[in-house]
Amino acid sequence: MDEYHQRYLALLDGCVSEKLLLKGARNSYGHPSEYSYLRGENFSVWFTMRKRDLATVILYYEEALEMKHKFVLRLIDGKWLIDEKFYGFGDEKTWYVDML
Repeated sequence: MDEYHQRYLALLDGCVSEKLLLKGARNSYGHPSEYSYLRGENFSVWFTMRKRDLATVILYYEEALEMKHKFVLRLIDGKWLIDEKFYGFGDEKTWYVDML
């Protein structure tokens, strides 16, 4: 495993579920980063608690297109972990599986 992947996995340790870790690591951080929109004010956040142990966070933002990220958090062994990640476009109802 190269240095990038070791550092990447160290960042995720304790923050994501084993299920999400099994999807593997991204090949690069990218520039600008995928979440660079969070540094500005042009985004909105929706938080939904579906069950005692399940929450969803959706981030809506616009760069060249209207986009959104969805994070599914689960309470696993007493700790909230990111269990799934998806992306989507604008008002479309379709979500696409994604990696962190």
